[in-house]
Amino acid sequence: MATATSTPQPVFSLGDSYVDRPNGYTFNTEKDVTTEEFRVDTPSWGIWFKVRPLNENLQSCWFIMNVTNEDLGRTETFGYGGQQSFELEQTIPMYNDGPYQITMTGNCVKVWMKAAKRLP
Repeated sequence: MATATSTPQPVFSLGDSYVDRPNGYTFNTEKDVTTEEFRVDTPSWGIWFKVRPLNENLQSCWFIMNVTNEDLGRTETFGYGGQQSFELEQTIPMYNDGPYQITMTGNCVKVWMKAAKRLP
C-alpha cells in the first residue's frame, strides 16, 4: 500500500489561460492519450492540475503529463501515482516562453489541468 506524503507546493495564482478545460480529461485505460498545443508569451507561467482516482484500488490509478518546450526540445514530466507524487493537486511554476506541447496519459483517473500566466 502506498503511503501518502505531503510535498510543499509553490504558492502562486494563475491568470489568463493558455489551456483550461472545465470538464477535465478522463483516462479510463492506459491507452488513453490527450495532447494540448499552445504558445506561451511570458516566461512567468505555471501549470495546475487536480486528480480524482476513479478506482478504489489506488495502485491502478496514475497520471503522467509530459510538458515539452518545442523550441528547446526539453521535456519535463509531472504526474500522480506510480513513480510520481501522490499529491492529488499540484502547482508547477514554469520559466520559459515559446511553443509547448503537453501530452497526458493515465489510468482510472479524471484530471483537471490549467496552464496559465502567473499573477504577481
